[in-house]
Amino acid sequence: MKTWQSVVRYCAIALALVLIIGIASCGLKIVGIALGLASVGTYDEARVYSFDADGIDDLEIDIASARFTLESTHGDKIAVKTNIKSLTVNESDSALKIKEKNGFINADTTDAFVEVFFPVGYEFDMVDIDAGAGDISVSRLTAKRLDADLGAGDTYLNFLTVTDEADIDGGVGILSISNAEITDLDLDLGVGYFSFHGIMNGNNDISFGVGESLVDFYDDKERYYFDVDRGIGEIEYYGTEDFNFVRSGQETTVRLEEGIGKITVRFFDKIDNE
Repeated sequence: MKTWQSVVRYCAIALALVLIIGIASCGLKIVGIALGLASVGTYDEARVYSFDADGIDDLEIDIASARFTLESTHGDKIAVKTNIKSLTVNESDSALKIKEKNGFINADTTDAFVEVFFPVGYEFDMVDIDAGAGDISVSRLTAKRLDADLGAGDTYLNFLTVTDEADIDGGVGILSISNAEITDLDLDLGVGYFSFHGIMNGNNDISFGVGESLVDFYDDKERYYFDVDRGIGEIEYYGTEDFNFVRSGQETTVRLEEGIGKITVRFFDKIDNE
C-alpha cells in the first residue's frame, strides 16, 4: 500500500506535468503560427469513407485534437465522416485504422471532427483509442477488449460493454462511463470529475486521480469484494467509510486506490440496458 507521502508526491508530479504541458503547448502554438508551421486552414467540407463491416475486427483510432464520436447506426457498413483533410483512413489486417495527421502544431481545432458509425449490435475484437485534446463521445459500443488513452477533453462512454478486458488511462477533464458492463477494468484516472454507472465483472482496479468521483453499481452488492487502498482522499459507501459488509462476494473484485478528492460508492437495483 502506498503511504500518504507517496500519494502527495505522485499527485504533485501529475499536476506539475499538466501545468508544464499547458504552458509549453501555448508557447509552441504561438511560435508555430509565427513561423507558419501550424496547421491553420487544414479543414475541408465533410467527406465520408465507407467499409463493409464483415472482416473488420479491430478499430485503431489516433486523434490529435479533433472532436471524436463513435456510435452505432442502422445498416451493414462502417462509415467514417470527417472534415479534416489530413485524416488517413485505411483498412489493413482486419483492422480499420484512423489517424489524424496534422501539422507540427495544430492552432485551430474548434471545428474539426471525426465521426465513426458501425452497425447496431456489432461486436469488435479490439478497440484502441489514442486521444490528444478534444471531446470524445462513444455510444452503444461492444468489444472484447478496449484500450483508451485519453488526453485533455471531456469523454462520455455510454452503453459500453467490454467482455474480456478494458484498460483506460484518464487525462484532464470529465470522464463519464454510464450504462456499462465491463470485465477486468484497469482504470487509471487523471485530473477531473469521474463517474461510473453500471456493472463490473472479474478483477477490477481503479486508481483515482485528482477530483471528485461517483461510482454507482447497478447490481447485487453480494457479488463484490472491495479492496480499499487508503490515501489522503475521502471515500464513502453511503455516507460511511465501512466497506466490511460488502466484502463477502467472490465473483467480482474491485480494488479502489484513493487519490485526492471525494469518492462516493453506491449500489442500486440492476437496470436493463436494452
